[in-house]
Amino acid sequence: MMTRAICILGTLVSCFLGFAAHADVRLEKVLHSANYWQVTYREWSDGSQQCVAENIQGGQVEFDLVVEVNSISFGLFIGEDATEDEKNYFSFQVDDEAAWISETPFFDNGWLILEMFDVSDNVFSEVERQFRKGINFKHLDTSGVVINSYSLIGSNAAIIALIECEETFLATATKSSISDPKEMLMGRPNSSFELGYENNNDQILMREFVQKGETVQDWSQMITIQSIIGYRPETLESFAALFKEGVVGQCSTTPDQHIIRSGIQFGYDFFELAIHCDVYLKTGLPEWMIMKAIQGDDALYLVQKAWKYEPKGGEVEDWFEELGLFFVCGKNNDYAKCS
Repeated sequence: MMTRAICILGTLVSCFLGFAAHADVRLEKVLHSANYWQVTYREWSDGSQQCVAENIQGGQVEFDLVVEVNSISFGLFIGEDATEDEKNYFSFQVDDEAAWISETPFFDNGWLILEMFDVSDNVFSEVERQFRKGINFKHLDTSGVVINSYSLIGSNAAIIALIECEETFLATATKSSISDPKEMLMGRPNSSFELGYENNNDQILMREFVQKGETVQDWSQMITIQSIIGYRPETLESFAALFKEGVVGQCSTTPDQHIIRSGIQFGYDFFELAIHCDVYLKTGLPEWMIMKAIQGDDALYLVQKAWKYEPKGGEVEDWFEELGLFFVCGKNNDYAKCS
């Protein structure tokens, strides 16, 4: 895990320190260059070493992640003419995830730098997960309005290259500060859905998505994605039985439940389950749900969609097609599916 010194949004933090505090670049090796990312190893004349993942768009380094011995920094270029308000507030968002906010960044030579010390493993894992899977990185103002948006395509491959750089050049001096490749659930709801609620703790990570214009209190369709950490039922079929038991008390009659299909996807067992409630007692409305469960090594992953009406036309077929895009990237597929 990245230990105890993270500038999650000030990517060029170390680069500034590199140019301000270090002398000259003595050695520079480009280790990875693809999409919008370049990963470079640098040695400075004062003996300092860095592994740097730079996000380059239009020939300009917009932000980067810099690893040195016992430290990680992340910086965002906002220009030397930034206002005082812009220099004192740092907020960013990856895709439709919840925004990250800091009111204590610092500013250096046009770069806004956020340092996060003593963060928990869970916090860093969540940031890392978002960056590995993300499509767009958004810099937000104090009102949550997007100032600039940058593509993250290729970020997972860049982070893997950054890890390899650190292990090759820096890890001999200290324990690796960024995490090894880790298991994760890949896939995201389509663009007509947005994040409505998120709750993460040591036992479960949960996100609820609703259609744009709806809320988690008033919705017609909802997609829920959960990671139950460390949970491994005896079989996925036994979990399906437990799941039905949990639903029974919430329906006016015994719900209909059918396992639609099961198998192995990219090395991990999964099944897809359909449940229908004639009347969901909390709302007084019928409810249909189709869920995919995937058994990973680190967690049980659940992706489900619920309708407060009987889905019509191609809605069910479309959802099954979307479910195929949710899968686990992990050691069973050599992390090859993580990009």
